Amino acid sequence: MEKTDYQTSWGKLLVIFIVFIGTVLLISPLFPKSWGVLGGLIAQEVIIVALTLTINHLWVHQPLHFKSNVSAKSILAVNIIPIIFMVEAVLITFARNNIDNFKTAIIVAICAGVTEEITFRGILLPGALTHFSGHKGIWFAILISSAFFGMAHMVNLADQTLEATVLQGTNAFAMGIILAAIYLRTRSLIFPMLFHGINDYTSTIVSQGSLVMHNKSFAPFIIEWIIYLLVAIYLLRKSKTKDVYSITKKNLF
Repeated sequence: MEKTDYQTSWGKLLVIFIVFIGTVLLISPLFPKSWGVLGGLIAQEVIIVALTLTINHLWVHQPLHFKSNVSAKSILAVNIIPIIFMVEAVLITFARNNIDNFKTAIIVAICAGVTEEITFRGILLPGALTHFSGHKGIWFAILISSAFFGMAHMVNLADQTLEATVLQGTNAFAMGIILAAIYLRTRSLIFPMLFHGINDYTSTIVSQGSLVMHNKSFAPFIIEWIIYLLVAIYLLRKSKTKDVYSITKKNLF
């Protein structure tokens, strides 16, 4: 497990992060209110993706991997948790039976799943990996990219309380760890995108279409976070991570 023979500078990775934050904080408020919450969300995500992909193509040069080169059996095993979440999402959808919330949840799932995975798992995680080597290096990169993911959610302070926002950021950090593990094991962004989308879909359905987090208690989430960490540790055990650094190779597509 040797690191790549090049490094993606921290400065470049920081620019990608700033573009994400800057679009949410500076550009999104300029959208006409007539677009509504969902219209503004879609426009915001389109701008983030367009800017991120352009900067990555012209300057950062981090390859984005969508086609997995691992076996179908391995993909199925790695995605046990997402499959369970998918079943839960279907059951909750039928239980709630609200078409308006369903539409909102689908839009939120697609927007967040695509945009945030391209940014944080597609670019920031592999970019961080280029600075490390070995099994410990994998975890350094995961924790750094997940910390960025958690911090990105602090932009929601404009719409919700500090307690709820800190909880949301902590939850994003924990989820970032398992999303990173799924990406590194499958070497395809499709699977963390699906898991991310399913999670946000379910959260939106449960909150009856609200995009604002109201929960302030950490207690209901602690067991979930422990499960995420344990599953990630299992997925990224030494015997299964010999090819992880191949995700940084520029000749993979």
